[in-house]
Amino acid sequence: MESWGVNRYGNAFTTRVSQPWESNSTCGGWKPIKGKYTYETSDFSANITFGTDASGNQVSSGCASSFKIDWSIFSGNKTGSAIINYW
Repeated sequence: MESWGVNRYGNAFTTRVSQPWESNSTCGGWKPIKGKYTYETSDFSANITFGTDASGNQVSSGCASSFKIDWSIFSGNKTGSAIINYW
């Protein structure tokens, strides 16, 4: 656990970095090629994977085009994901 606290809705949260953010000057400092973060509350969790291709798979070489967010809302067992292109 890297950080914890209470969010603006009064819910306790934790964040974890399971893979540090990595970028380079070839791909661009704001287009990371690696990184995995997790955000959790008692009601919700989100996993963010940086450095993915258009299918949401983390790249092993070259420059990435996007990042992927997977989330779960615990009430009702709702899940989802989105792949967001770098700007």
